[in-house]
Amino acid sequence: MKLVKEENSGFYGVCSKFLENIITGKIENRVPIFIRKSKFKLPMTLSKPLVFIGAGTGIAPFRGFLQDICSQSHKLKQVEKIVIFFGLKELNEKYWLFAQDIEKFQKILGNEKLEFVHVQSSISKEYVQDVIKKPPFCENISNYLHEKQGNIFICGDKSGMAAGVRRSLVSILGNDNVKDGDKYLRYLQSMGRFKEDVW
Repeated sequence: MKLVKEENSGFYGVCSKFLENIITGKIENRVPIFIRKSKFKLPMTLSKPLVFIGAGTGIAPFRGFLQDICSQSHKLKQVEKIVIFFGLKELNEKYWLFAQDIEKFQKILGNEKLEFVHVQSSISKEYVQDVIKKPPFCENISNYLHEKQGNIFICGDKSGMAAGVRRSLVSILGNDNVKDGDKYLRYLQSMGRFKEDVW
């Protein structure tokens, strides 16, 4: 086991620190576990566009989705378009989790079917919620969700990134009319076409 500790910051990984304390006997050796049924799943058909938006460890379920798709030929044939907006501090191995896997998926699906948009906050001073509102991304997202009946998934920080993405989507989908955008986003949610895994 490796304890996750960020250099010079005093930050410890929540899970690895907890497990270290169990192993060293600092706390009782019981781990509370509960199972929560997830609705954060791919749609039955992949013939409509998929938009994935996340930051940091929010890339993990999207990696799982891509593993599932790329391991089954019938799913690969169905895929029309997948766009991933991924926010990270810097584009290096410390922050860019699963880089090799994403490169592999890109080769399997090709650039036409899998579009990956990195948003490096340390360079651009922007976050995914800012980038999706800019052309051509805002027009593409509107097209994928309105005309092409696509699906959108958000994974990551609830109060910062996810809340910001939601505000941006309301603006995009309502063509800057907040009331219309919010109504359409709630419609997508009711149809199972807008899903969040946020914390």
